[in-house]
Amino acid sequence: MRTVVAWACGVAVLLASSVPPLAGEAAPEKKAATTEPKPPQPVHVWADRIKYVQEKNLAYITGNATVIKGDMRIDADDIVADLDQKTNELRKMTATGNVRVNTVEPIAQRTTDRPPLKTVPDGRSAECDKATYDAAAGLVVLHGTPQNQPVVHMGKDVVRANLITFDRIKNTVLFDGQARLTAFIPVKSEEAAPSGKGAPPKEAPPSK
Repeated sequence: MRTVVAWACGVAVLLASSVPPLAGEAAPEKKAATTEPKPPQPVHVWADRIKYVQEKNLAYITGNATVIKGDMRIDADDIVADLDQKTNELRKMTATGNVRVNTVEPIAQRTTDRPPLKTVPDGRSAECDKATYDAAAGLVVLHGTPQNQPVVHMGKDVVRANLITFDRIKNTVLFDGQARLTAFIPVKSEEAAPSGKGAPPKEAPPSK
């Protein structure tokens, strides 16, 4: 099926990359100010079908959907994006069906090609049936049940719980409800001991 990209006319509102107009000689002063907030990150979208309902400010992204915002990539069967009525910036997002959340390298510039999934070193990845994202709060919540728990991979460690919450602002993760951790703890080998400082030289009796 034909792939639809974010900057197609129907979903151009998803791109939060608008620049304020210049206002005479005041523009250079604004650029020089260090207290100005950084411009919002653009949102890149790919899917088999995207439907934008202007009255509700909702974008329905269905069929092999992918959304990338900054270093966060969400793949799912279906994604619903809630847009701000005034700015048309992404406010909230709900992904359902075979949801995968990964930490990836941000896209440096607009592209019409969906990039292959390539996670960053030490990045997190997760799978669940439903995920929600609140842009203002910076929260990514993975929803599940005791029978089908979300799972998070952090390096070689694997964690499962009924509800998993990522706080992207505080950089914390909360595992709530029947949490189970499988951790790979490195085992100290005998070769790790520095030569000349191990136990054998200390235990050797004095020669007389």
